[in-house]
Amino acid sequence: MKHIDYTRLSELFISERDKKIYNRIIVKRQLDEKQLPELYILNLLLGKELYLIISQLEKLFKYKFHQKMVSKFGLPNWFNTIEWSEEVLHILENKAVLLPDPVTPEHFWNELPLSFLKHLFDHEYVYTLFYGGIDTLFDNFPQRLELRRTTLKKIVSRAGTLKIDLIFGRIIISNRQELLRDYRKFMQFIYWLDKDYFFMTAKLTHFTEYYRLLINLGKKK
Repeated sequence: MKHIDYTRLSELFISERDKKIYNRIIVKRQLDEKQLPELYILNLLLGKELYLIISQLEKLFKYKFHQKMVSKFGLPNWFNTIEWSEEVLHILENKAVLLPDPVTPEHFWNELPLSFLKHLFDHEYVYTLFYGGIDTLFDNFPQRLELRRTTLKKIVSRAGTLKIDLIFGRIIISNRQELLRDYRKFMQFIYWLDKDYFFMTAKLTHFTEYYRLLINLGKKK
């Protein structure tokens, strides 16, 4: 990986709100205040890498789940046969209004936001979507462990929340431990779904290199 050039980073615009957050990180980690631009660029780089990983997770899960449901119900628009809650139905109807007509079921499904996917793990869909559906997708999940619906929902829900944070450029490096946990959980989720996809994603991302730069920031060489 090429060395990051910080020489002109002082010219970047950083909002006053974000400067306060970065300054709290500087005080907590006992860094030099001149390193604020470095924190800013590392936040951007790590955010870009996490966005890639989350996108991979989303695409893979959507594809595998949709294929499973089409096979299970024998219909490409299987989602029209589910008795959705009012909250979920509202999301589906809003998306249908925004998309051009006509649209294929697969296109419609792929256009649904990641934040929608967490509802697939809700308790009311245990017998329609989870058993015989979601629970069959994770071929590489350790056999000695129980595949918990709530555990999977937490990961997908967190991915959806973090994706929104990344879209709005929010600071994600305030809690380094949480940042690393998120990375590991998302990559683990991908691995459980598909080993080959996991290794491809691992080759595409530079998250660990940038995270190492964040950890070593301010340390004496």
